[in-house]
Amino acid sequence: MRSEKLQMLEVVKGLMENKPIFVIGFNALTVAEFSEFRTKLSAIGAEVHVVKNSLIAKAAAALGYDDLAKQNLTQASALVSGNADALAMAKAIKELSKTAIAEDKSSKVCFKVGYLDGKLQSAEDLVALADLPPREVLLAQLLGLLQTVPGQLVRLINAYKEKKEQAA
Repeated sequence: MRSEKLQMLEVVKGLMENKPIFVIGFNALTVAEFSEFRTKLSAIGAEVHVVKNSLIAKAAAALGYDDLAKQNLTQASALVSGNADALAMAKAIKELSKTAIAEDKSSKVCFKVGYLDGKLQSAEDLVALADLPPREVLLAQLLGLLQTVPGQLVRLINAYKEKKEQAA
């Protein structure tokens, strides 16, 4: 491999190593749409780079991400990665897919695959991830659930105690 290609491989490996990775497909994105997407990702600590599919596969293989390396990626791909929250990154990609619409009403952007926490994720998994409520909302829901359960338990014990007292 030529030195330029080795340098590119090292750069892509750096983008992928120990980070959430989203490989997205894009078609006919305007420069303005792509720039706005880059700005949104930068605000959350992520970045996007257009990368050849073969280079993604070689970098994945070099990092030991065998499932990702075996993917048969076609068409134009971009690599979204960074030290950002994977949920925030997925939501940013989904938002772009909703706003970047082609003349035939199809989206110009789609999820291809992802690699999160050492596991390959399908496009469907990534769409489901993007549909989750924000982290703060999930934590609030969990807290509400945790506050409800003890109250119900106390009422249940109290009802059982009253039933025993009436029986006696």
